[in-house]
Amino acid sequence: MTLFVGIGEKLMFRGIGVQVFKRAGLSEGKVALWSSVVFGAVHISNAFGEGAQALL
Repeated sequence: MTLFVGIGEKLMFRGIGVQVFKRAGLSEGKVALWSSVVFGAVHISNAFGEGAQALL
């Protein structure tokens, strides 16, 4: 099951997200930037509480 989490995230952020930003007319650099920002925003909760141990 843990394998599918990674595959699902890649499909969502690198597949669907990139296509949405490209269709919006963003350049390749902006697509990379904004898809990374969205990915980080979704995972910001990992930096707090028990998830913060993952940073170590």
